[in-house]
Amino acid sequence: MLPVDTTAPKVDGTEEISTPIDDCAENQIKNDRSRETPAGNVSSQNADVHWETVIVNVDKPRRKRRQSVKTRIKPEFEVTVIDSSPNLLNGNSDDLSKDKNTRSPSADEDPPNTDDKPAKYTWRKPATYVTVDRLKEIQESRLKLPILAEEQAIMETINDNQIVIIAGETGSGKTTQVPQFLYEAGYTKNGKIIGVTEPRRVAAISMSKRVGEELNLSSDKVSYLIRFEGNATPETEIKFMTDGVLLKEIQGDFLLSKYSVIILDEAHERSVYTDILMGLLSRIVPLRHKRSDPLKLIVMSATLRVEDFVENKHLFKTPPPVIKVFAPPPEGTRLCIIATNVAETSLTIPGVKYVVDSGKVKTKLYDKLTGVSAFDVTWTSKAAANQRAGRAGRTGPGHCYSGKLTRLGESMARFPVAPRFAKMLCLSHQHGLLEYTVAIVAAMSVQEVLLEAEKQGARVSRAKWAGQGNSLLLGDAMVLLRAVGAAEYANSQNELAEFCNENNIRQKAVIEVRKIRLQLTNEINLLNRELDLIVNPQMTPPDVTQ
Repeated sequence: MLPVDTTAPKVDGTEEISTPIDDCAENQIKNDRSRETPAGNVSSQNADVHWETVIVNVDKPRRKRRQSVKTRIKPEFEVTVIDSSPNLLNGNSDDLSKDKNTRSPSADEDPPNTDDKPAKYTWRKPATYVTVDRLKEIQESRLKLPILAEEQAIMETINDNQIVIIAGETGSGKTTQVPQFLYEAGYTKNGKIIGVTEPRRVAAISMSKRVGEELNLSSDKVSYLIRFEGNATPETEIKFMTDGVLLKEIQGDFLLSKYSVIILDEAHERSVYTDILMGLLSRIVPLRHKRSDPLKLIVMSATLRVEDFVENKHLFKTPPPVIKVFAPPPEGTRLCIIATNVAETSLTIPGVKYVVDSGKVKTKLYDKLTGVSAFDVTWTSKAAANQRAGRAGRTGPGHCYSGKLTRLGESMARFPVAPRFAKMLCLSHQHGLLEYTVAIVAAMSVQEVLLEAEKQGARVSRAKWAGQGNSLLLGDAMVLLRAVGAAEYANSQNELAEFCNENNIRQKAVIEVRKIRLQLTNEINLLNRELDLIVNPQMTPPDVTQ
């Protein structure tokens, strides 16, 4: 990376940044190979600079670069590079001066310059590109997007770095064009997939259709995948999905081995899923780099505060060790370390061969009786247990002694619902209540099944559901069970719309509940095929014993 001189004079009222470059960079700029950049190339980084921000003008074409690169400052579009090499992520900067991208050339290639003199050219892998047959009207509409003029700058930044933040104004074409840039640069070669996460289902569906139309590809190549719905196939090369879908895939394949690029779109919304994904991907990226199968992470947003990510040193690199626990033990002795869960993620202690995990963690909880917060010792999560086990065996053989998940925990992990709902499903079978519990869990997973009463007749209808039979004593759970059961029966009689209008029940929520019931029923049948559970439209009410 290059140091930036911020003291350059202004020309025509526009502030410019002048950055000196060496002969190697100058020749690379003159080549101007925007579509023939090698996919997956990772170059060495300067040890003194951890990140770099390049702000480019998206309204006018850039000037021809001479001995100094001049970049006009415009707030409409910004590309920020996070130096995510494993040495920086792990707090080790000893080997930063070594080139991570060098390899021995083949017989038909010229070897890299190994003299003491500076190399005139940088040796790289052969260029890769994909030909796209676009329609004329599609190409004309793409040329009007501001981001298209910066394709070369964006792709050069992505090819040379593992983590990149792209901030651009709404409507600049980030969501639709960046996946196409990556596709044309060959990031879908060798069976790899470009993954794009969207915070909303509608956005995932509409963007997949739009990108497919612009690339002139079928839905088998550019697909989407959301909960209960999707058209992804084994031939998919660009996949749009919601945040939760990608989290579910990480649960099955932590390294996301089938992806070459992950794009987190609309990151400024800062949903819980997006924050979790950011934390997981910050660990996956260096792991993939160590396996010589790099994963690119691109964070895109229109209003994102770039400084929040760039200045987050705990997210992208760990500070160097400063305490005595990192000092080597005297010869002929063993080092025994007693640590809290701070050694779980924040600190990496070298030479650890054995880990004894108590399986407990202190959690800060609020006590309603006393009105104060207190630390309570609880069981740790499965993810935290795996992280603790990873402390052993980093520099040699190691072993972790820890408790395993019980059969109940393994069964609960199969259900895509909250843990308390998953435990309800597992324990209800012992009391013969599985059919009713599936309906209740599905209804409680959906918001606003019963609409707020605005008229007097609607209030009477709502009171009718809450004031009869067992629901009078057992509360909302029985109310939802009665509503779901009655709606399911009305649906079997093709009277669902009329039933929902009469009883002030939201029809879309009923349809969503039915989908969740089908999903949970299939998962239960996979766990125990002897149950043969079905979604019964004529479910009988529970008796007094149940």
